[in-house]
Amino acid sequence: RAVAAEPKLARAWLGKARVLARLGRKDEAAAAAAQAAAADPHLGLAYLIQARIADGAGERERAVALYRTALKQDARVELPARLGLGQDLLALDELKAAEEQGAQMVKRFPAAPHGYFVRGVARYRQKRFEDAVADLQKCLAKAPDHPGAEFYLALAQYQRKQWQQALAAAKALQAQRPGLKPVEMLLAELLLRTGDPKGAEKQARQALALAPDSAFLYRVLGAALVAQGKGEAGAEALEKAQELAPDEKLEFAIGDLYLSMNDLEKAAARFEAAAAAHPEDRGAQIRLFYTRLRQRDFDGALGLMDDLLLKQPGDPLWLNLKGAALLAKKDEKGAEATWRGVTQDRPELPAAHLNLAGLYERQKRWGEARKEYELVLAAKPKHSVAHRQLAVLDLREGKLDEAVAHLQASLAAQPDARVALVLSSAWLQKGDRDKAVAAADRATEIAPNLAAAWLQAGVLHLAQGDLKGGEARLRKATELDPKSAVAWYQLGGVAARQKRWDEARAHLK
Repeated sequence: RAVAAEPKLARAWLGKARVLARLGRKDEAAAAAAQAAAADPHLGLAYLIQARIADGAGERERAVALYRTALKQDARVELPARLGLGQDLLALDELKAAEEQGAQMVKRFPAAPHGYFVRGVARYRQKRFEDAVADLQKCLAKAPDHPGAEFYLALAQYQRKQWQQALAAAKALQAQRPGLKPVEMLLAELLLRTGDPKGAEKQARQALALAPDSAFLYRVLGAALVAQGKGEAGAEALEKAQELAPDEKLEFAIGDLYLSMNDLEKAAARFEAAAAAHPEDRGAQIRLFYTRLRQRDFDGALGLMDDLLLKQPGDPLWLNLKGAALLAKKDEKGAEATWRGVTQDRPELPAAHLNLAGLYERQKRWGEARKEYELVLAAKPKHSVAHRQLAVLDLREGKLDEAVAHLQASLAAQPDARVALVLSSAWLQKGDRDKAVAAADRATEIAPNLAAAWLQAGVLHLAQGDLKGGEARLRKATELDPKSAVAWYQLGGVAARQKRWDEARAHLK
């Protein structure tokens, strides 16, 4: 009645627009809001109603224009107008502009969470994850139950590999909004990444009820099952993931899983499929070749290389592998001739020289082996394998100084715990116990799960009179290898020297 009595009464048109919007009569509500704005161009709420209706219809660009008009015409609606504008700019992928709107809200309304949220999301999508985390945490400090902030915070922490923090944020959001598909999916992977494969399996199965065709969830489920030692079930889940979303890397991963399970037929089938789908992919061909060798199908491996060499004559990689197949067939002369041909055509490539050197060592042709390793170093002076193998030859000939130099060079080029242990033994032979201890300790740093490193380091510390350090290292060795008789014997000796007789007796048993 008020509108009929006074068509230019802006507040009446605005009231009508609100009622119509609540009734779901969007077109009529938008028309009434437009009348309100026409009656009073400075009535910001009229533009907001139109903008929100445009948002609901997916008309983002029109909504952006309306929010900008509201900002220009009425300072009273600045916060909701900037919020709507920022969210629409995010939807339109105008990230810098969205970030600016967030920054303006932070500046103008520092006590409100909205600006931190919009700016945080914009920064997240620009891959500025550290800045995003800071903004989203501030948003949550002001609005602890803000679901969007919790979700993007979890994602940002995920991207920063802060798995535990991301898991906490995702769990908080799950408590607020149970059954939210993206959150349930994210939780499954985070449980896997935080070392809870059993929890990841359970979460992935629950999430699959919400997203039954999710290749991502089947990949998480497969990985969780494999981590629990359930190889067959894990392979089945990964097969399902590959069926839903074919992925070359996953194809290889499934094949590698079958290899680890010694299911060579299934592994070969996977690699054959990958090689057929991507004939240019050397990784698939190489995996198939080595699977053939493990199947003891030496003719099949050799035939694969011959086929590839027909397409790529003289390719050094295929020739090196052909030599390996010939050697597997006990054709040492054929392997030597093949590798020798590669060294003549491409003397700068180390692989064929290393293959020849290994063959010569097998045949006890030590001088020729040394020459091949030296040729590798002539082309690549820091080649770790060549230095390591020359050290082996030097030790065989009693050349301790030369061996130590090569071992140090190998270790500098590529940290390797077993090289460090050999170096430790070499220093011990030279009578330098301090350097022997240092090299053994270096081995424990390189490979903290290698029981042999802790055993050698422990024995050397005891020899230096360091009972406490030696005992600690020996205990670590027994944790990693409870069946190590040498480690238990040494621990028994330590206990006996300290007159801990019962403990010594228990260790020696």
